[in-house]
Amino acid sequence: MTKDEAGELMKRGNWLATLPGNLADELVASAMIMRAEPGQLVYRLGDSPGGLYGVVTGSVRVEIETPRDSSKLIGILQRGAWMGHRPSFLGKTHRTATLRAVGDCVLLNVSLASVRELLSRGPDWALALASLMDWYVRIAEVAISDLMIPELRQRVAATLLRMANYPFGLPGDGGWLVPLTQSDLAEVANCSRDNIRLAMADFRARGWVENKYRSIRVLEPKALREFAYEESGDPA
Repeated sequence: MTKDEAGELMKRGNWLATLPGNLADELVASAMIMRAEPGQLVYRLGDSPGGLYGVVTGSVRVEIETPRDSSKLIGILQRGAWMGHRPSFLGKTHRTATLRAVGDCVLLNVSLASVRELLSRGPDWALALASLMDWYVRIAEVAISDLMIPELRQRVAATLLRMANYPFGLPGDGGWLVPLTQSDLAEVANCSRDNIRLAMADFRARGWVENKYRSIRVLEPKALREFAYEESGDPA
């Protein structure tokens, strides 16, 4: 895949598609294409400040450290997603999460120096990066709302959709695929593996999902979304 091809795909994503004028083209022109192998670190919690990364193909796990000094999976970034924006605004801010490739990934990387050069071009770029930060605030709000859903199967459904980046992102070549095991899903949904097995059996029986090797494919995201929020209220 060439950088131009990667850029055209990323311009359909949830951030670049919203940028005015030629800003998306300027960002892609400043980027370098890179590849990550399964399990490869994109960056680690505590690393020195760096630039932006966009997920073109594949998926990236997001992990944080808890107050108990244990690593916790909090999300999956998929096609169209960008991350690594904090140092652009906050100067010498070290990385606050660990990003790790799931499977083979193609990424676009915009160095911190290039991001700051874009910011020097005028206020449109400051607003553009602020909109990316706002996007992640919105995702955090949705995540908190999801974890407060009292009905277990609805909470699992909402979490599964969020991990698939539905409806916020772009489907991958295989549709809305979640590269998580049921144990991973139990961790991010804050419930037991036995509860996950029961919920997933129900969803499979309804034709909403299917299990793949170390992943879950969402076949009917609209139906799953209606179920997830039918009584708790849709946060989107």
